[in-house]
Amino acid sequence: MTMNYFYQTKKGKWKKVNNLLQLRLACSIMGANTWCISDCPLEIKHENPEDCKEHKIRRGFKGLLWVFSGILTIKLYFYLTVNINIWTYQEVEGMSNGMVAKFRLAIITQEYRWKFASTDSIEIGCLKNELPNLLDHVSGFQNSKGIIAVGTASQEGSTSQEIVRADRRADNCLLILRTHKISRDKELYKLNLGQYLADVQSKTINETSVQRRVILVAVISADPRMTFYEFQDALHLALDKSELKVTIQRKAYSNFDLQRMN
Repeated sequence: MTMNYFYQTKKGKWKKVNNLLQLRLACSIMGANTWCISDCPLEIKHENPEDCKEHKIRRGFKGLLWVFSGILTIKLYFYLTVNINIWTYQEVEGMSNGMVAKFRLAIITQEYRWKFASTDSIEIGCLKNELPNLLDHVSGFQNSKGIIAVGTASQEGSTSQEIVRADRRADNCLLILRTHKISRDKELYKLNLGQYLADVQSKTINETSVQRRVILVAVISADPRMTFYEFQDALHLALDKSELKVTIQRKAYSNFDLQRMN
């Protein structure tokens, strides 16, 4: 199913384009507010841009020149392929037996969701080609204690099959993390959340893509007295505090299997 994208013109009108390349070309010079009919930051289904005030600001080429005024050469191709604002973050913490662990959730924006039924491709391309560049722009992970790769799968299919699919997705993220500088001297984990527990089974593949987000979690700090199971319990409780409830809240998925991978 074709995803419809919208950007706001100078006159405040919303104009529709049919693919991501057209959207980025339209925003590449001056920048613009954008909105996708299938993706609301509030995780609420809206029918048109006027109903939703949560828009993404895409910086244009002139905006990048202003921000990076000390840099003489900026490639437009880089901007078109890697949006600076590709990550959404939230800080959460959980407690177990009186001991606290703090985490930073990082969720990649709509264009980089897992492709339906695939474990090595996202909607914009191959994971191994895209994720290294995305990791270069993740914030707050460099000084973390560890990184957790989260595997998710949407409501389609059987629960047992989708748990396996979510696990393979987490594994493929870990393969890339292991070779990236961001994971240097850090503990690595994988968290298999399994299949999304849908309330309604009639949604299209395009609409359920919100359930297949690529998610990483930075371990900011953890009480050194914590056992692995206490750490897991703290993470479990921390996810309940996430305001990104459709995409990562533990009760939204069928599974919670955390493994230390080092």
